[in-house]
Amino acid sequence: MGIRGKILTFALLGTLLPSLSLGLLAYLHDKRVVQAEARAALESVAGFTSRELDLWLRERIYDLRSFGSSFIVFEGLQAIPPQPAGGGIEEPVVEAKGTTATQRLGVFLQSVQQRMSYYEHVLAIAADGRMIASSAEQADAIELPPDWSAQAVAKGVVVAATYWKSAEDRPVLMLAVPIFSAQGELVGSLAATLDPDSIGQVLRMAENSAAGEVALMDARGRVLVSSDQVQGKLGSVSLAADVLKSLRAGNGQLTTYRNARGKRMLGALYKLEELPLLLVAQRKEADVFRELRELLDLFLTLIGGLVLSVGVIAYLFGLSIVRPLRGLIQGAEKIAGGDLGVDLPVTSGDEVGYLTRVFNQMTIRLRENRDQINAVNRDLKKKNQMLEEISATDALTGLRNRKDLFHTLQSRMANFKRYQRPFSVLLLDIDHFKQLNDVHGHLAGDQVLRAVAAILRHSIRGVDYAARFGGEEFLILLAETTRPRAMEAAERIRACVAAEAVVVDGQPLSVTISIGVAQAAQADSDPNHIVQRADRALYDAKRGGRNQVRFATGDPQPA
Repeated sequence: MGIRGKILTFALLGTLLPSLSLGLLAYLHDKRVVQAEARAALESVAGFTSRELDLWLRERIYDLRSFGSSFIVFEGLQAIPPQPAGGGIEEPVVEAKGTTATQRLGVFLQSVQQRMSYYEHVLAIAADGRMIASSAEQADAIELPPDWSAQAVAKGVVVAATYWKSAEDRPVLMLAVPIFSAQGELVGSLAATLDPDSIGQVLRMAENSAAGEVALMDARGRVLVSSDQVQGKLGSVSLAADVLKSLRAGNGQLTTYRNARGKRMLGALYKLEELPLLLVAQRKEADVFRELRELLDLFLTLIGGLVLSVGVIAYLFGLSIVRPLRGLIQGAEKIAGGDLGVDLPVTSGDEVGYLTRVFNQMTIRLRENRDQINAVNRDLKKKNQMLEEISATDALTGLRNRKDLFHTLQSRMANFKRYQRPFSVLLLDIDHFKQLNDVHGHLAGDQVLRAVAAILRHSIRGVDYAARFGGEEFLILLAETTRPRAMEAAERIRACVAAEAVVVDGQPLSVTISIGVAQAAQADSDPNHIVQRADRALYDAKRGGRNQVRFATGDPQPA
């Protein structure tokens, strides 16, 4: 990962970690606060609903007791004879003597039902549980608890357990108040089935007075009445067994579950004191946490914007660092490649700018050192060349010395052996040189040697080679030259020397040379062989009278 990637990663982590940590802590805290507020609201709903239902139920009981104290009700119940043993009556009983009282009771019950819309039906029930009269023309069979008479005597009211009318598939809730004779004997009861919609009005009123929904359920979890739906086949809507079990176990604590319609809810279960029903106060989870989720969405949006902003800033910041660093890297690569003409622009006054200035100063120093080194190398090269020239040059004549001569001979011989390029050797000797030294002195001899060397330098081509072989002897290598041309060149050189007068102490001296010529041959195993043959030819020239050119006798045939 490069510097820019590291800066970007650090910036993003430095932004995300504290932001997300604080956001998570705030979210968890707000969630607990919202749950506490929702629980308080639902407890308020449940308490309000329970009080309202209790008040409403007391009013209905009071109404029933008021109507039950009517003489018409007492008269109608007294007019019905006891049920024979082993017999059962499912329909209203009408006897000959009691026809008038029963009819009056039925008319009275109809008027009560019309006046009190809370009641679906109003019933007169004998002490043995038989239905005597009803406000409805066609009375349905009724279901009372087995101990209803004991409850009536003990509590003064019977709140029947809810049961379902299978034909209409809807719940029925029955209230019954006892009717006593003057002697205090139970003669029957006045009962009424409650309209579910009237109970629903109470639930809706509770819902409107506090945030939340309420529903009444039986012990099996079937919804009897709900504040958000009071009509229809509510009995077919019920909570799952595990949900009901979880609500029961919560005992008023907030529980998350799915209701009968599949919506996620937050709710609590409460038991009513007066009614054998369960009260559920609940709210949609989405409604409870709506503001929290909106805040969470806003927080995530802000985090996204912050990350984007920090990312862009970090990218630009990293770019401002990486660009000059990249220039430094490229400059360093050029310097490593030998290019010292690097001059980087200083774009900032920070550490990177300071590093760039130092880099440029280093480059300048390197260039100066390079120039100094190059100057020293050039001077050293010149001196080495001078030393090489001195080591390969004869100090007196300025021609090549014997050491350099044999190196050159070896090279020419190798080239001849490999490529068959011919060459010839001329070995020269100054005639009577010892006598010249004895008569005129060594200084005069040196002057003669320099004069002959000058003639040799001007008499050969640029590709040829002249060297002092030793004493008064010289050797010339003629490149690409066979015997005929070599003899011509030797004769020309001899003539030039003979024609040149050397002035010594103001007196001209005539100097002659003898020359031995030899051409390179395949039989020459090393350079000494061709020199030896040229030397033999030189001695032939001296024996023949000097100042002449001879080719080596018995010389091997050239290639």
